[in-house]
Amino acid sequence: MRLFQACAILTAPFIMTAVAAAGTDNPSAHEHGKAKGSIAVEEKTVVVELEIPSDDIFGFEHATKSKEQKDAVTKALDTLRGKTLEVINLPSENGCRATEIKVESSLEGEPKNLPKDKNQVVHSDVDIRYTFTCDKVEGLNAKLGLLKLFPRIKAVDLQVLTAKAQSKVTVTKSDTVIPL
Repeated sequence: MRLFQACAILTAPFIMTAVAAAGTDNPSAHEHGKAKGSIAVEEKTVVVELEIPSDDIFGFEHATKSKEQKDAVTKALDTLRGKTLEVINLPSENGCRATEIKVESSLEGEPKNLPKDKNQVVHSDVDIRYTFTCDKVEGLNAKLGLLKLFPRIKAVDLQVLTAKAQSKVTVTKSDTVIPL
């Protein structure tokens, strides 16, 4: 449990930055093409948290303006919720199964936090939290399929926390393996 507390402490700056930047014209709020997050492994539990610019998932980050945009949001979020083991592939021999799937976007449903000034730049993100329970975590390596499912994402910066080590990994289209 202490590992998850450490993970929460390490990821708090990401979350606070996202909350502070939501609906503002802060150009440093996020970098398009680049996601960030963390993976924590404790005992037989793996927690994956990702923060991805909405533009990289939907192709836009403003409130939906048409049925096509609403459908794009629904389809992408359904993919993130329904294809968990394609987003992050944990080997079947480890017997991992998703026990919690949480995917949130301010673009889902009715528009929220719209700027009063139509010229104001809006930054929005998709926030993901997957929790897996595994039969065994020894020798566990993950593959991040997110970049294949959503090709606008070029790289993902991850903090990786295990009982043995803490590391930083950048996953790219040519190197999708995450050593755990």
